[in-house]
Amino acid sequence: MKLPRVGSSRSNDVSRLASRVDAEQTHADGECIVAEGSLGQEMFIVADGRVRIAKSSSAGSVTLGYVERGDFFGEMSLLESVPRAASAFAVGETRVVVIDPGTLLLKVRRDPTLALEMLKKLSTRLRVANARLVDVISQTERQEPTVPVWEPFDDQQSSHAD
Repeated sequence: MKLPRVGSSRSNDVSRLASRVDAEQTHADGECIVAEGSLGQEMFIVADGRVRIAKSSSAGSVTLGYVERGDFFGEMSLLESVPRAASAFAVGETRVVVIDPGTLLLKVRRDPTLALEMLKKLSTRLRVANARLVDVISQTERQEPTVPVWEPFDDQQSSHAD
């Protein structure tokens, strides 16, 4: 099964954020940029190269998707101050721009369309994840799951995650 890119359409607003920030990192092919479970409040924009997003499972590492030039990853830790939900690995030589919470807030205040573009990308990612989840459930159980897949959102539940 071919995995779709996590951020397949390049956002001009997100790319502009990357072009105005100086904190960059370069990673060699296969190098871990962030590790699942690690602490950190930065998100990253891919300036050059490609990033593979992977999560550990009982069956080993599962590739969730790829992030292309101009798109972002790591936003969950930045927004929620929680440990990294997945690992990110450079595919080929990759250069990323590091965005800390203060930088993101400043840029969103100056250009609110940036927040809208990020929300659109996150909505697309959620839609794809939901579709994949339904496919997996349909293939394995052929019945409704006994545990709800999607719970109501509240701050207490999310603070106890991981």
